[in-house]
Amino acid sequence: MQTNVRLLRHVLIITLSVIVCGTVGYALIEDWPLFDALYMTVITLTTIGFGEVHELSETGRVFTLFLVMFGVGAAAALAAQFARLLIEGDLSDYWRKKRMARTLSRLKDHVIVCGYGRIGTAICNELTEMGATLAIVEMDEERLAEARAAGLTVIAGNATSDISLLSAGVQRASAVVAALARDTDNVFVALSARDLNPDVTVIARSEDRSLEARMLKAGVNRIVYPAQLGGGRIAHMVGDEIGLEKKKNHSRSTDVMGLELKIYRNLTNHPLTLHEVEFTSGSLRTLALIQSDGTRLDNPPPMAVLEELEVAVLLIDNSAESRSKPRHKKLTERSLEELSVGNETIDAEHQRILTLIQRLDASDPVSNPRVVNEIITDLRDYTLKHFRHEESIFMGTDYPDIEQHIAEHEALTRKVKLMADDADNVHPDNLAHLLDDWIVHHIQNMDQDYVQYIQKQYR
Repeated sequence: MQTNVRLLRHVLIITLSVIVCGTVGYALIEDWPLFDALYMTVITLTTIGFGEVHELSETGRVFTLFLVMFGVGAAAALAAQFARLLIEGDLSDYWRKKRMARTLSRLKDHVIVCGYGRIGTAICNELTEMGATLAIVEMDEERLAEARAAGLTVIAGNATSDISLLSAGVQRASAVVAALARDTDNVFVALSARDLNPDVTVIARSEDRSLEARMLKAGVNRIVYPAQLGGGRIAHMVGDEIGLEKKKNHSRSTDVMGLELKIYRNLTNHPLTLHEVEFTSGSLRTLALIQSDGTRLDNPPPMAVLEELEVAVLLIDNSAESRSKPRHKKLTERSLEELSVGNETIDAEHQRILTLIQRLDASDPVSNPRVVNEIITDLRDYTLKHFRHEESIFMGTDYPDIEQHIAEHEALTRKVKLMADDADNVHPDNLAHLLDDWIVHHIQNMDQDYVQYIQKQYR
């Protein structure tokens, strides 16, 4: 197709050149107006035979002979090539691809779905209903036709190729969903997407849990297992990541016969034993421990240590009997005075932390699991705004520990983001302990030290 279009372009250039030469030639030789010269050239090349516009001189007739010999062939070739493209359908395909390229160049904050198979189709259907803008990367012609019929923007190509992802606008996308059939291909998609856009959210389909560590190292934010979740649920995960509203009344996919898997990430500044985690969270046992280097230890012993940012996968019993088991000490027992650092502006913002704690303690995460997700989302928004405001206040001072303070902000922001990445499966106690550690370590320590220093300096 590209060869045919290129040939058409060349023949068109030659034909236009002949028309220009004919027009200029008649205008100069016969001293005709440009329009008459153009008209004479066109009727000569098309062999219409209407007759001469004006009586030609002998020189003009010689010029006409050369024009016919060189020009009629070009005009005939142009007509034949154009007809060929129409008959073979290449021309319509060419213009369709041109329109698609223009559409892709205007896309921003869209979702790239790599693979339009059974899972990819379900994901696209759900995301479309949620209002997401999509770009599909697929190689199979039949699936491409199905995607076009559904009105989707498509790119015919290999999703593991940088060229295909660039064509899909990965540098402007908000998320990439690697929904190819082979796990290894999804790893390559993740690597390419992360390299081309370090800020893009990557969600990858997987069938083999042994590749989980490799996918995480490749830059995947979330790994999903279609055998457990299905395309619709994966679409909701994508929606969570890019801020699209969830549909109501969707069930927890991991809740089976009252048992549920929860993720507990150590977001404190000190190591925890799995026994401590199991006791405070009320879990039955720890199924796996994922270390900082991606190594997974199945069925680890209770005295195994969970270092900072490492993850424990817990088995939770959500039956009525287990709910009566005492949880952690309620954090609402903390008072506003404990959050006060002596600066009215900062204190007012710290009260938001207490509000989130009160919402968590007043909720029943078992019967209403979305409340944890909502609190984490609010905490993420609060963290960004609060730290930005707090830093703007003390950036103009000569506070000696300012770099350490900002580093602490960055560490907390990173922890909140990690929790937000797994918001659907976070154990509520994990969130509670992060908030408690935040108060003890950051507010009661670093923030108070800063305010006391400033108050001494400006007395």
